[in-house]
Amino acid sequence: GKRPPAPPAPPPFSPGVECSEECVYTNDNLCDDGGPGSEYNECSWGSDCSDCGKRPPAPPAPPPFSPGVECSEECVYTNDNLCDDGGPGSEYNECSWGSDCSDCGKRPPAP
Repeated sequence: GKRPPAPPAPPPFSPGVECSEECVYTNDNLCDDGGPGSEYNECSWGSDCSDCGKRPPAPPAPPPFSPGVECSEECVYTNDNLCDDGGPGSEYNECSWGSDCSDCGKRPPAP
């Protein structure tokens, strides 16, 4: 009898997939790369493949902060749903310009 043809070889590693064992915590049954479903964020994206599985390419890093924009959380009253930096639309003038970004939004450079 004739042998059936061999199954096709698996494709080489898919481009656009991150999967390595560079994390110091590989093979501990805990995903440590900080991606979806991970228990820890101790290693770089896709570097704990045995525990996390293959990852799509790393999400792009957020762009560096736009020059000419004031936005920090240095105000003691951040995250209270009241804008406290004295700028347009603010309820209070208790903090410095641009220092209550979560409540006031990004501000142009101080006038």
